[in-house]
Amino acid sequence: MGKNELGRRIETYISSYMKDRKLPYRLERETEYFINGERERLYLCQTVGYEPEEPFCGAEGLRGRSIATSDLIKKYEKGMSMELIASKFLIEAGQMREKETEDIDEYTDKIGAVLINMEKNGEFLKHVPHRRFLDLAVTYHVMLKNGEEIDLTAVTTEMMKRHGLTEKQLYERALRYTAERFKAKVTMEGRAIRLSNDIGRFGAIAMLDGELLESLSKEHDSDLVIIPTSIHEVHAFPAKKIYLSKVRGVMIGLSELIEPEDFLSDNYYIYDAYSRKIELGICDRV
Repeated sequence: MGKNELGRRIETYISSYMKDRKLPYRLERETEYFINGERERLYLCQTVGYEPEEPFCGAEGLRGRSIATSDLIKKYEKGMSMELIASKFLIEAGQMREKETEDIDEYTDKIGAVLINMEKNGEFLKHVPHRRFLDLAVTYHVMLKNGEEIDLTAVTTEMMKRHGLTEKQLYERALRYTAERFKAKVTMEGRAIRLSNDIGRFGAIAMLDGELLESLSKEHDSDLVIIPTSIHEVHAFPAKKIYLSKVRGVMIGLSELIEPEDFLSDNYYIYDAYSRKIELGICDRV
């Protein structure tokens, strides 16, 4: 049984479970978009006209907390019965809807920048402030170190407006915080110059570090060809040491090492040492 079919089966069971017990709720579905992906979530709505003493819906009315369908599927695959899944779902989904991932009230000084692909993240970008950079977009997130990982909470357009921030303020604040908290790291790998950060997560933003690129181009006395390995890193090559006709092959080799959720771009970039600007180079598709 496929994931989609299993998800629908669980959804149908929960609906029947509520109907058999004459519960005054209906089940609704929504899509959550995030970097390079999306997932389905289920939530409860109160039946119109029903007014419980302690409604779970909060001030906006009508809905409770959403639960990812994939989380319900995992519970079933681990051996949990449909009845228990439905019971636990009603308890969890019946809670008041969470504020936007704990909001950003306490974290406005911890907003960093993440570089993502424009085309692949079209739906996600509809809901978040961002700045276009060639075929990419700079997005803003509360970024907190969690061991060897980074916890991300996207800053939505609604959150930005509620806190009286502008996109320009977010951009300047995010680049400054990212540079200070997640320092760019340069590593030589043969002819390649690997650019990331000290934790190796979401480090592709280093390609926007103008001072770093200028320093590297002077060190190698050359323009730079930048290949976007993933959202976590990019590889730069001195232009005089790599044939552009070979770039596509290099990109294919590097792309085979990354997961789809880490995709950044299938184009390459050229840092012009004279103008100190990055230009887009487009590979012929195979």
